[in-house]
Amino acid sequence: MENAIIKSEGFTINGFHFANFFLASGGYLSIDFQESIDFRIEKILYGILSGNIKMKEVSIMMNIISVITPMMKSGPTLFYKKTAFNYLKDESSLTPERIRSLLREINIDPKINIYRLGANERKLLSLEAAYSKSKNIITSTSGLDYNGIERIRNRVGKEIDNGSLIEITYPTSKGREYLFDDLGTRQKRIAVKSVASTLAE
Repeated sequence: MENAIIKSEGFTINGFHFANFFLASGGYLSIDFQESIDFRIEKILYGILSGNIKMKEVSIMMNIISVITPMMKSGPTLFYKKTAFNYLKDESSLTPERIRSLLREINIDPKINIYRLGANERKLLSLEAAYSKSKNIITSTSGLDYNGIERIRNRVGKEIDNGSLIEITYPTSKGREYLFDDLGTRQKRIAVKSVASTLAE
């Protein structure tokens, strides 16, 4: 399979079934949950798709990185002193010079505590950390506002031709927001329902 990134023969996580799929370089797969889930399931899914959790039904041919946003800590943020610069230094393969240049480009103060940043900015930082390691990523725009989604869309759009994207999506009151809807045959979607809800239909 030329330029294959990941192949799945189908698998189940905690009662949710994921159909078989294949993703090649330059491709975009959206995994569309049809109902609310326990986000521990999302964490397991990230692990399986990135190869950190082994499953015999899933074959990974190239490095895939999960875009994991640093989560807000409980309690006063002043006790958590990781800056934007140090986050990228620890989580990416970027040089200090490139980190400073990148933070200027995305308009984030290198000295700011990352837990004082909004969800949009923290997602951008985690995206840049992921892209420093691989052009094949897994992400979700859940929790971002429209401006954040647009910034992620623009950034991913610059890389997808040379990599691949797996996006995890959820239904919202305003419908479902995809990063891309115009990639033709490069775009695939699988709908995910719990086994119980499927049997009830």
